[in-house]
Amino acid sequence: MKLVEMHFENSNYFRVCVIKEINDDYFISVQISPYGEYDGCIIQKTKDIGLIKNKTKYLSKINKIVGNVQDLTLSSYCDFLNCAFQNNRVVGILSNKEKVIKYYLVLNFLDEYVTLHNVSDYGEKKKIIEKKIADIKYIELDSLELKCIERLLKLNYE
Repeated sequence: MKLVEMHFENSNYFRVCVIKEINDDYFISVQISPYGEYDGCIIQKTKDIGLIKNKTKYLSKINKIVGNVQDLTLSSYCDFLNCAFQNNRVVGILSNKEKVIKYYLVLNFLDEYVTLHNVSDYGEKKKIIEKKIADIKYIELDSLELKCIERLLKLNYE
């Protein structure tokens, strides 16, 4: 397991992660929280990467405290969407036209389009929308934040 800092274009923001796969189109990574814990999986467009660092003071700290890193065997945008759909999980999605990540339940997906139910970070269901899968540049699954939203959804609707 090799931890890296992944810095993003036009941002001071970075994530600590283990890169599972990277190619010209996208990368898949397992995220690590600031506490050294598993924090979900992400698939994102490779063009959004600014810089990858593998030797920093921060990484040396995280390497000392990192625990077991789970591995969801997902290898495409459709795999992420299918996993969320099959397991009734919330995903974070960023499309080409958006500036912030929005949260959704996956209601259905066929070929080029996905039907999503928008949910707030308070676990409230909002409107149902349809997105073209090709317009999605980022999907987050199984993070601590998303698990919190899933718990709130359960409390609000069951």
